[in-house]
Amino acid sequence: MQVKPVHILTVLVSLFLLCPSIFAQASFVVASGPVTAADIGRAEQAGSISFTVLTGTTVAVPFILTYSCPIVNNDASEIEVSGTGGLAGVESTPIISGNSLIVDVPADGTTGDMILISGVRVAIAGNDVDSVKVVISNASVGGNLIDAWQGNPVVIDAVKGPISVQQGSPLLSWINGEANSSSYVDVSEQYPNAFSDSVGIGGQTTPTQIRITPYPPLPSGAQITFDAMGVANTGATFITLSGEPETIPRADGSTDVVYQFIAAQGSSAAIETFRFNVNLTQIPETAQGVIQFQAAIGPIGTDTTKVPRYVERLVPDTSELSTGSTILVFPFLAAHEATNTGIALTNPEDFLVMATLTAYDSDGKILEGKDITNPVNVMLPPNGQYAKMALEIFGASFNASSAGTIRVSAHSNIKGFYILGDVAGPRLDGSNGEITSSLNLLMPVLFREGLGYYNLLETYNPSASSATVNFDLLDAGGTVLASKSETLPAGGILLKDVRDIFGINLSAFDGGYIKARSDEGFMLRNNFGNSLESNVLPAQFPSTIQKSYVPHFATGGLYSTELDLVNSSSQITAAITLTLLDDSGQQIPVQGNPVGISIAPGAQVSRSFASLFPSLGSNLVTGSFSIEVGPSISPFQISPAIAGAIRYSGSDGSASATLPLVLTPATDCIYSQVAEGGGYYTGIALQNPNDQPTGFTLDVYQKDGSLVGSYQSSLPAHAKIARMISQLVPAAAGQVGGYFRIRSDFPLMSVALFGTQDIRSLSAITPQILQ
Repeated sequence: MQVKPVHILTVLVSLFLLCPSIFAQASFVVASGPVTAADIGRAEQAGSISFTVLTGTTVAVPFILTYSCPIVNNDASEIEVSGTGGLAGVESTPIISGNSLIVDVPADGTTGDMILISGVRVAIAGNDVDSVKVVISNASVGGNLIDAWQGNPVVIDAVKGPISVQQGSPLLSWINGEANSSSYVDVSEQYPNAFSDSVGIGGQTTPTQIRITPYPPLPSGAQITFDAMGVANTGATFITLSGEPETIPRADGSTDVVYQFIAAQGSSAAIETFRFNVNLTQIPETAQGVIQFQAAIGPIGTDTTKVPRYVERLVPDTSELSTGSTILVFPFLAAHEATNTGIALTNPEDFLVMATLTAYDSDGKILEGKDITNPVNVMLPPNGQYAKMALEIFGASFNASSAGTIRVSAHSNIKGFYILGDVAGPRLDGSNGEITSSLNLLMPVLFREGLGYYNLLETYNPSASSATVNFDLLDAGGTVLASKSETLPAGGILLKDVRDIFGINLSAFDGGYIKARSDEGFMLRNNFGNSLESNVLPAQFPSTIQKSYVPHFATGGLYSTELDLVNSSSQITAAITLTLLDDSGQQIPVQGNPVGISIAPGAQVSRSFASLFPSLGSNLVTGSFSIEVGPSISPFQISPAIAGAIRYSGSDGSASATLPLVLTPATDCIYSQVAEGGGYYTGIALQNPNDQPTGFTLDVYQKDGSLVGSYQSSLPAHAKIARMISQLVPAAAGQVGGYFRIRSDFPLMSVALFGTQDIRSLSAITPQILQ
């Protein structure tokens, strides 16, 4: 049977006759203006929604808009509905039904006509949402059409904490009747228009408020006065409800101060920060203390007559204020290891700083027990130092059976240094306490010299989750000899000798290094040595340096300098050039200087300066040196990443100290150690890596913050100076305790060495850089 073709026009006519309602409907385009909301909001304004006719003519069937969070408008009249063109007659007040709005749609609207809905408020608090969406449907069959892709518009696209709070510096504090009596609190929006005074718009009935509360509660006798106004750079303000400065505590015992927002032009588009000045107008009766502040955004509560309104949240929370930020971590060993830990904390600020010291066991749990005080709060005087043995800080039994960590937290820029000392012998060394974590680290030195040698790895997990650390032991050629995984709990530390980790005798092979990787950021140090010496070396993330300077070497006479270099690349040979420089920054004119070193992929090279530069002879030679890692592949000019260490030692092996290969230049840094008496010395080496001269100042301080003396000079380009501290600042002769600070016009390379005059102990310190 032959089928006759059907013309497309016939089909369209048939559809029109059978379904006349298709062309009586309109097709709408839906758009929304999503906004950010407070995660503690009880009455957050949602973004607007618009319906624009794309084709056809509207029929009088309402839309139902169902919100994914509860609608909390006090009355439907707070919601604004307006229309244009043929939809101008839309009912201006929708119907609220639970979480839904029923919005009128007039008949006879045509292409381009629009309905706009705004002023809807929803509750975010307690609903665990990160956005709010709307489901659009028709109130009855035969309504207007909406593209399926546009029937679920987003009206709140982000949910955030509305404020952040920054404590002023210095904090309000006092000690023995002396006080830092002026401070401030900065309160910032976390998104534009978190603060609003648009009363009468969108149902808002009151301006945003900020309530500020002191923490901890004011001690007896204390009195604080708040300025009447906090001001932002836009000109917007927060003003106390009284319009006047307010002093707390009040007669009724209340201690909070409430400010109300007044916007400036452009406030709604800016993220604003307000500074609230506070003054300690009466010092309390207690011997010492610190006052900080918490803030909450308001109005707070369920009072539906006040819009917006919020769940109460104090920022920062109590745990943050009570502990501060953990900024320093020091390891300690158990008492049966016959080792003591000394700690020095330095306050470079011109005001009092409180620090909290907390001791944790190897599993990251706070140490507790008889005769243990933990945590301990200490006050550091302006420009001063706190230095004690850990036993003196926490009590004689704090490390009776466990190794662990001491963590220091503060709300200021403090620095710190620790010493691990052998109570029965000459071994003594330490390191800075800053936290520098990584997912991948390389330890370039394994020590195998002398009697009773050891390599104690300190692996610390600073994260809030457990970490699995994978260790690979490699020989000098880069071949993996053994692998092992260790799991560390959150905040835990593993102190374990390399031989115990891998179950291998290090004396069986020449050279070697360790690679470590983790699923969480971790820290790694090697505390190594033997019966006569001790070193502490942080692991490194290999550096792609092109040229760097090391401010000191000493070879010949009673001293030796050794380099350990590892080429971390698995494919590229490293071409390294070492150049020895004299104190003026000029190349030392001896045969074989500079010298080139080629390191195969994955390989390690360990060489003394005496073997690298035999023409220097046996007499003592000192200076600085540069290290360049040149491109190995042309034309791509690729330089491999290098890790390494510099080890200084007595030529008889009686003492040694080790530093990372790559040091960081600084214009402002401190060294938290001065030992210029009792048989000890402290030396400093400074080198100018710049192509122009730079002036510098070295200041020496006592523990109480008093200035002992200063040394000012200038270093020519690439020049070096190395002196005892007492040579530069004679008033420091005999000083034990305190610290020194170096400031310069351009960044300087520096390293400090301290030890005993008889060369039985030696320790190297890297600078602690002040930002």
